[in-house]
Amino acid sequence: YSSENFSLPFIFWHFFLMMVFIKHSLSRRFNVFIGSLSIISLGVAVATWDMTQVYLYTLIPVWMILLFKKNPLNSERIYLGATLLFLHGVGWVIPYLKDHHFSFSTGLLLLDSVWLVSFFKDTLRPSFKAILVILIAGLLGCFLTPYHAIYQHMSSLLWEKLWFLGQKPQDPMYLSYSVRSLWVPALHSAFEGVQGVKHWTLFQWIWLCGIGPWVGLCIKCLRKKALQEQIIVLYCVTIYFSLFILFSRFEVFFAFFLSMLLGLSVVWLELNLYRKAVWLVILVAFLGWETQLTASHFVRWGRSVDYTQLQDIVGWVDKNCTHEDVILAEFGLSPSFLAYTDSHIVLHPKFESMDMRNKVKEFVEVLF
Repeated sequence: YSSENFSLPFIFWHFFLMMVFIKHSLSRRFNVFIGSLSIISLGVAVATWDMTQVYLYTLIPVWMILLFKKNPLNSERIYLGATLLFLHGVGWVIPYLKDHHFSFSTGLLLLDSVWLVSFFKDTLRPSFKAILVILIAGLLGCFLTPYHAIYQHMSSLLWEKLWFLGQKPQDPMYLSYSVRSLWVPALHSAFEGVQGVKHWTLFQWIWLCGIGPWVGLCIKCLRKKALQEQIIVLYCVTIYFSLFILFSRFEVFFAFFLSMLLGLSVVWLELNLYRKAVWLVILVAFLGWETQLTASHFVRWGRSVDYTQLQDIVGWVDKNCTHEDVILAEFGLSPSFLAYTDSHIVLHPKFESMDMRNKVKEFVEVLF
């Protein structure tokens, strides 16, 4: 089963190693080692968690920055090529990814296109032609493969969230069937309440700290004084903030990249030594306070489930049902029955399957 907690460290480790690699501040042999380690980390993350594919989408502009600049480095082109080769291999070796046609996913095909176009970018002037080729190659490839049908429920959710500005309409008839099933607390917008708490308030102090460095880097970019790595970090903070507003589940990504921006701001901001020291003290104080608030309110991060009742019903099933019994229950209960009893379940908590989505629809229509 996919594991978010297992995959996240590998995603963040990949980003860190990738940034070290493109900085080219190490010896060639060590850079090859760092690059290889980052590729393996990304492969492990992709193999263990579906949402890693969203991270691949966000890497597309990063690699466009690297490979579509005036004089792209061959080492960076080789690095991306090796990454794509490894990911395609993972897509064919891991049964789940093979069954879901990962090798023909939109994000991977667009990255393939970035890499291919980078070889003849100089013949495509102006640069927007290169972007056009990437979009055409990636999107056409996606719609001509079964991948789009498998994951179309997520694209529907995204477009309907944008249409309703992230606020779930009270009348469910305004939403398509698949979106009604998906627009649940885990995929709520940051400004929607979950158990009476809005997600954007869960780490509001580092938001305040991040505004100054973010604006400072934006000004640097406008003046064309920003370094390559500064542009990439600024982009990641901005894109994951946008995703967090639409899907509160991206809070971990946003917090990670915002924390990275805050840490690097001590070095990047053009301040004298005294002001940097003051800024560092402010950061430590605010982050310490934020950590204390988070650690003392873990209950706000949990599922909207009565765990006592859940434990009771799981215990009853474990005691009274056998291995041959099959349980029909909705998604909120099915994972617990599967994990803590010896019985089988009908509705597996995996919506990335057309068969499973049809089963859920049939189940709901029988009930209501």
